[in-house]
Amino acid sequence: MIKESDKFSEDFIGKMKTYNSITSGVFVEKKVWMKDELGRKVCGILSKPKVKNVFLPIVLLVHGFTSDKYSKTYVSLANDLAKKGIASLRIDFFGHGESQGNFSDITITNALKSVRAALDYINELGFVDKNRIGIAGASLGGELSNISSSKFKEISCTALLCSVSSYIEIFKKGFRGINVSEWKKKGYAEIIRKRNNAKLRLNYSFYKDTIKYDGYKYGAKIKYPVLLVHGDNDISVDISQSKRLVKTFKEKHKFVILKGVDHYFRPESSRKVVYKHVVDWFSGNL
Repeated sequence: MIKESDKFSEDFIGKMKTYNSITSGVFVEKKVWMKDELGRKVCGILSKPKVKNVFLPIVLLVHGFTSDKYSKTYVSLANDLAKKGIASLRIDFFGHGESQGNFSDITITNALKSVRAALDYINELGFVDKNRIGIAGASLGGELSNISSSKFKEISCTALLCSVSSYIEIFKKGFRGINVSEWKKKGYAEIIRKRNNAKLRLNYSFYKDTIKYDGYKYGAKIKYPVLLVHGDNDISVDISQSKRLVKTFKEKHKFVILKGVDHYFRPESSRKVVYKHVVDWFSGNL
């Protein structure tokens, strides 16, 4: 579990509440646990539509940097997907939320191990149609979804939202106010979690690991339909990354540019537009 020094803030503890099982009119949710290849616990919320004797499609939802499975985006997507008869599993990847690991040690490699653990868990679910497994993620979660779509054979449909494709480009423009030279010298940097201004330590291993992953090369290897959504007012991950990424796709794809929308899908009215694009994509292609 997350150590006290690595907790984002007390507001996350409030989210954890008694979320072991929740039932709505159209779906059932429950908290589930799995382990990655190194034995580290990964926590998720499994959402299953209320249907019987039917094999269901499922979407793995992957949150962004410093976020978690209770993010408004992923809770809303889980609800909307369930209404269309699509199950979902939204996880906390390594060092985030309730999953094991210190946030300071987060790397793409560690997070991918959490994604792999989630796919292994999905493969064991008796109600899932194993030929209809999708993945969706935003920002860092988008990069993880991109990489996973090219690496893991189970995935057959993908949605990338304001996705990072190149952290090298982001580091060059400035990442969370970090001076890379000082980061390397000290071995760690302190960043601010934008949601609640919590101060977090991030080890230099994040930099060394992320620059090994070229999202453009992974995008070119995806063999299934891909949806790409990006706001043209995104100052965290410039839309130029998605404009370059979409050119690498060889299979069916759709690129949605949201005018005036930022990295967090603001203005708020844009959220429903994003959710509809994602749900329609999986409804039609998964």
